Amino acid sequence: MRSRRLVPRVVHPALAPFVDLGILGTAEVHAALHIAGAGLGDAGPADHEFLALAFAVWSINRSHVCLDLSDIEAQVITEVAPFAGEDLLRTMSDLPWPTNLEDALQSSALVSVVGPAGSASPSPDRPLVLKGNLLYLMRQWVDEGIVADLLAGRLASPPDHLGPSADAWARAAFRNPDDCPEQVAAVRNVLAHRLSVLLGGPGTGKTFTIAAMLHALAERRAHEGGRPLRVALAAPTAKAAQQMTASITASIDDDKLPAVHADQIRIWAAGAGTLHGLMGVRNGNLVRFRHGPANPLPFDVIVVDEVSMMSLPLMARLLEAVPADATLVLVGDPRQLQSIETGAVLAQLWDLHAEVPHMTILERNRRQENRLPDGSVVLNAIGELAREMRVDRHDDISVARVIDLLVRADGKELVWIPVAPGVKPTAREIFETVEPHLEDFKEAKRIADMDAPDAAAELAAATRALAQVDGVRILCAHREGHWGVSGWNEVGHQISGVGRWRADPGRPLLVTRNDRSIGINNGDSGIVWGRSHPRAGLHVHRSAGQGGGTLRLFEIATLADIETAFATTVHKAQGSQYDTVVFVVPPPQSPLLQHELLYTAVTRAKKKLVLIGPAESIARALTTQTRRRSGLADRIRAARAGLLGGHSAPS
Repeated sequence: MRSRRLVPRVVHPALAPFVDLGILGTAEVHAALHIAGAGLGDAGPADHEFLALAFAVWSINRSHVCLDLSDIEAQVITEVAPFAGEDLLRTMSDLPWPTNLEDALQSSALVSVVGPAGSASPSPDRPLVLKGNLLYLMRQWVDEGIVADLLAGRLASPPDHLGPSADAWARAAFRNPDDCPEQVAAVRNVLAHRLSVLLGGPGTGKTFTIAAMLHALAERRAHEGGRPLRVALAAPTAKAAQQMTASITASIDDDKLPAVHADQIRIWAAGAGTLHGLMGVRNGNLVRFRHGPANPLPFDVIVVDEVSMMSLPLMARLLEAVPADATLVLVGDPRQLQSIETGAVLAQLWDLHAEVPHMTILERNRRQENRLPDGSVVLNAIGELAREMRVDRHDDISVARVIDLLVRADGKELVWIPVAPGVKPTAREIFETVEPHLEDFKEAKRIADMDAPDAAAELAAATRALAQVDGVRILCAHREGHWGVSGWNEVGHQISGVGRWRADPGRPLLVTRNDRSIGINNGDSGIVWGRSHPRAGLHVHRSAGQGGGTLRLFEIATLADIETAFATTVHKAQGSQYDTVVFVVPPPQSPLLQHELLYTAVTRAKKKLVLIGPAESIARALTTQTRRRSGLADRIRAARAGLLGGHSAPS
């Protein structure tokens, strides 16, 4: 559970039982003491106020936006139960859980009560905000309100009146528009609305639809005349931005888009970068940006991919920086892993999908389709597994279907390597079973061991070696141990024959921190190349005007923040795709087991997926879904209804 180190020696009696059991820890106890002191002065808080403060901080520390007062016990136990023993659960049920806090806090000097029974807006002098049964810390309340109001304003704005040319612009980007009506509808949406939301799983054509949107917007600007369209493409991570650049550029290279605006779209795609880079980080502060309400972003169209990874505060800062007359496109998959920080904005937007016309959902998984001799298409085994996992809630029957798919897999596209109780996943018998699926690591080492006769041959060979290691990845939920990245990096060394020295040829690399001085970003991938004079060949994303993505060679001594990347975490792989993925499913007792983790790992694979883990772990992951407490969807509804009704509603 939680460590008691640094917890004050004397703990308030109301908190002590929860501290003793490890539910509340250092952050909650210290924050409750500090906030209570700041909010009440010399007056001592009552027991219920201390409990409300501590559990409000507890909820934020677990990435919830607010605390649901209707049943705190259920909220806490829901998160702890999958990973706790029966004795602990019995002990938890005997704790003095707070009840009736909603009524008790109505008159607290720490709390602003908003809504029908209270004021329209909270007092800035009170650290807590209560709306109905949801209790917020002030910062989260404000950020959620900013996101709700700004999104509601865009959702309530009347659509542009599209002329007869609009349908032609929407259809022109597709070779067979009648075969992809959802994608055509998404392009029409971006022509009509200042906010468009594009949802879909991997392989459903989200990135190509982005390219089609850009084509249609460029067509409209050419028809209207005026200055050139200013477009920004961004994602939460450099790796996701690189993937967007690569996918859009591939659409152009494969002649999937009309040539008329292809060069311009290529330039926009090459300029894709991180959201932090787009908004301008100030003095290394990742929550304060150069662009905001007083200095909006200088773009007509802003497209953000992988929005499931965005936290509530980051979305608030982005929306504040988007000009009122700009078009904003939010793209992502609400079933993937959510931000590791506060909130789940995309999941809350998903709750509105039946209520607003601004949202398009792409369902057809084209990437994992196989064409049969009679011309029909069917999903491959990975696609079938992903489809089974996209149900909103898994019961015993749907779990059984997933396990049956794994048992029946023929090994060509989908492989399941069960791990028996008590067996380490790095055991010799499992090692030997997984080894044939990691042959690309051996081939990369063979190429990287060679010394080229000249600079051009050197760069070409390093490019081939990097392509080999970038085609396969071992994904783990944990960082350490036999189930984690450290244990499976060791497996990678053994299978590939790559040494453990920093400069051994064939060692796959991952950049873990931005280094502006040499132009590399967190998430850039690479490989150590050359035996007589080893260097790091890194796939580096460049800004527009610098040639887009490219491979550059660096002296290894100049790279401070790199790690071996035979294996990496699922979180770091989000936004990436690999031909072959080996996913080490965490053990049954892991606190990281959840549906979003398993789904995200499965959908990183394009051609082959190897799952290593017990059936119990897979079943538990399928039935354990993240439900972050938030009032965002309801606040958007209220704000939008107020705007559409001709008056402002409190949000």
